[in-house]
Amino acid sequence: MSKQRISWIDIAKSIGIAAIVLGHCSSGNLQCICFSFNSIIFFTLAGMTFCRKREETDAYLSFDSGRTLKVFLRDLFQTLGIPYLFWGIVSILIYALMGRLTVNALNMDQSHFEIGSNVISLIYGNSDTGYFEWNRPLWFLPCLFLVELLWFFILKTSQRFCKTRKQLWIVYASVMVLSAANMFFISYSKHKFVLAFEMETAISMMFFFGVGLLCRNDKFLGLIHKHLLSGKKALQYFYFAGGTGLAIVLSVANGLTDTRSDAYSNVFLYILNALCASFAVIFISRIINGNTILEYIGQRTMAILVMHKFPIMFIRVFFPFLDKKISEGNIICEIMIGMFTIGSCLAVEKIIRMIAPAVFGKGRRRSLKEI
Repeated sequence: MSKQRISWIDIAKSIGIAAIVLGHCSSGNLQCICFSFNSIIFFTLAGMTFCRKREETDAYLSFDSGRTLKVFLRDLFQTLGIPYLFWGIVSILIYALMGRLTVNALNMDQSHFEIGSNVISLIYGNSDTGYFEWNRPLWFLPCLFLVELLWFFILKTSQRFCKTRKQLWIVYASVMVLSAANMFFISYSKHKFVLAFEMETAISMMFFFGVGLLCRNDKFLGLIHKHLLSGKKALQYFYFAGGTGLAIVLSVANGLTDTRSDAYSNVFLYILNALCASFAVIFISRIINGNTILEYIGQRTMAILVMHKFPIMFIRVFFPFLDKKISEGNIICEIMIGMFTIGSCLAVEKIIRMIAPAVFGKGRRRSLKEI
């Protein structure tokens, strides 16, 4: 393990990516549960590790203000832009060549296989254009790109002009309130925006990214260690079970949601459920803190994200009886398909990484302080 890695962050990411894969190969309540938090946990974790200033110990939103916009954009393009463009082009070509042969099994319109329209949609960066069937999970990358860019400007500007911590609180709280308000507006106004780089979704996800930033506060973390992580293991697992149980109840009560499509159902339940689930994932990751297998998976979430659509589509096309099992809500079958999908992605990733590690955005976080 590299000293630059944070064990529990990698474990949390492994749980999150497993929920993403399982959400795409399941139905019914299991899909509701996975979709309710599987992308949000990544926005929260991204906020917790965003531009961390290693030498700082007083860590209220400890931000590397010395990082220039040029350096930030270069790193952001390397870690998010390159994987997005590369796997987008690869997916479009595979879809154009193989999709027409499986159009009946996939139940797709022939127009979705047009390379030109799909490339334009890739550049525009919004999965709701209707031309993103080649690899819809890639929506997350331009969305996170925009979220990080917006928060970079907010943090950079506020630390320049705000003279007191109270003023910083007001700025960050205002951003998060406006972000949450955007979720309510989209959900209840019935206006559907399809903006470049998933901007409509990015504005909403700034709330959860901000939660991750706030969770880096040393005082907050001190309270967590003192009251939750320093007790007996049985009590810690009790807290985890309580948070998990509440998240499950809320997700089932709220029904199927889809962050990608800004479908939040009841926004209050959506936010509460997402926070409960994210807390449960982060909490159990802190308790485990050191599982080699989960760390390995967590360090390769980019590879699983960009490639997991392919084995799932392979199963849907060539093993229709398994697709039927999924539609029937066979949980055992769904879990086995999820495990097969993750295993397949890890095997392919190991080969590709030796040849072209850049296509997985290698080297995103050069060094992180233990949070």
